Amino acid sequence: MQFLLEVTDDVEWLISARSGKQDIDSGFFEHSSARLNPETGLGEHFDGPNLTTSAYQEPDNGVYTGSYDRIGFNKVESQGITSNIQWDFGDILLTSITDVWSLEKDYIEDSDASPQDYYNFFLQSDVDQFSQELRLNGQSDNSRWVAGLYYLDIDGTFANGGEVRGFVDQLAGAGAGTGPETGGPVTIWTPFDTTTETYSVFAQLEYDLNEQWTVIGGLRWANEEKSIDYSQNYVEIANGSNPSAANIVNPDPLGFGGPLFVFNDETFDFASLDDDYLTAKAEVDYSPSKGTLFYLSYNRGIKSGGYNAPLDITDFLDGNPETGGPEEMQFGKETLHAYEFGVKHQLNSTTRVNGAVYYYDYDDYQAFRLEGLTTFVFNTDASVSGAELEITSNPIDNLDLLLGVSYVDNNVEDAYQLPNGDLVDRRAVVTPEWNINGLARYGWQLADGELAAQIDFVYMSDHYFQLKNSPVGEQSGYTLFNARVSYTSDDGKWEFAGFVDNLLDKEYRVMAFDLAGGPEAGGFGMVENYYGKPRWWGLSATYNFE
Repeated sequence: MQFLLEVTDDVEWLISARSGKQDIDSGFFEHSSARLNPETGLGEHFDGPNLTTSAYQEPDNGVYTGSYDRIGFNKVESQGITSNIQWDFGDILLTSITDVWSLEKDYIEDSDASPQDYYNFFLQSDVDQFSQELRLNGQSDNSRWVAGLYYLDIDGTFANGGEVRGFVDQLAGAGAGTGPETGGPVTIWTPFDTTTETYSVFAQLEYDLNEQWTVIGGLRWANEEKSIDYSQNYVEIANGSNPSAANIVNPDPLGFGGPLFVFNDETFDFASLDDDYLTAKAEVDYSPSKGTLFYLSYNRGIKSGGYNAPLDITDFLDGNPETGGPEEMQFGKETLHAYEFGVKHQLNSTTRVNGAVYYYDYDDYQAFRLEGLTTFVFNTDASVSGAELEITSNPIDNLDLLLGVSYVDNNVEDAYQLPNGDLVDRRAVVTPEWNINGLARYGWQLADGELAAQIDFVYMSDHYFQLKNSPVGEQSGYTLFNARVSYTSDDGKWEFAGFVDNLLDKEYRVMAFDLAGGPEAGGFGMVENYYGKPRWWGLSATYNFE
């Protein structure tokens, strides 16, 4: 919902409000058995039962079916409001953007994807965010500039964990995973609070040296403060209830004497950070003729450091430095040096071609690692190089064509440790070498509107879902086709449409988690496979009030 107010001839105020709510079932993983290769430590497909006490093996009855003891849910509510005020002073435009946003999320899934009450992961979030930007824009005959200030404040209250009745039974003996108070499941309960506060100053100038050459330069300085207050506990949740602080009936059913691990400013002097960042942009544009642009650019980007909130803290407590320590709770900032050369060319009156080649050099790349059900971010170096080509054309009236091709070569250094201790490089997650997409749309006049038919496709080559590049986490290349027919009224206010996604009913995974290890390694002897939608059709009606 939006309101636009013309306060004066020179002042415009746009107020935007948004709200969303979602309540859906979740956690419908397709179970497949797997085993670790002892030489590589990676999961491989296995035709047999998993490694839980139920020795479950998924029957071959389709990737969209499963046997679950717990139907998960994903409940999300969010609200936000944005104020955008613009003052026009003639040569200078002042913009003030204020945004307030909140999010609440409650998620749980059947992680073992089996009929056994074994391991149900959950995640809860309550986030409040406020931001304020003040920006000045100006221009002259041969220059354009922008400068401003930005402030961001985020406060988050989170909890993750798992109902681990069957998991604890297998590791500690039958009955150990059932709490003594109500018979509820022993549950990993990991609450943590985070704060983030950021101030930044930025400026950018575009200057035309002449009609053909333009130089662009920009700088941004930021200061960011972050903190975390984290603890891991084993608790008993009241039998028949969902995980929450209010439903904890026994704070220590396994007799550990309190939290297993606490990480905050009182226990470690690196549980908060205060850092400065400087990012930069430099670009040269050359336009030899109308409709043609060559550019060469350099960008220095920074992704701020932060904190892990691991589901399983065991590696930090086992005394083995090879498997990590409390220092791994913090990860450092990532610095990107990006170099790009590209061209945008109007080939003729109907066809435009855009192309680019690039090289990205990462210092302290923030790599994402999953071991069992525990996720970590750690710093290493990485590089990415690639090329992109996009062609758009209107060869005849009412016909639109698009073709895009991209190639990516990437390498993440020392990304995975083999069982013998050697560190090896790996490919980044969900980064296929080849991406190809295309679209054809034809429209024609019908009555007082336009009828249009469209078909599009996307191809992704082989890629991995986890940084360790395990065989069970590799997705082979696939192509998806979609089709759409629409009718739009002459005034553009009404649109009626019908669509079919995944026209050829292709089976493909959008995520997979390698849990091939045994319970002692945080695994179940299986793979969680999450498949994309099958053939999917629908109808829609849209009315535009503007």
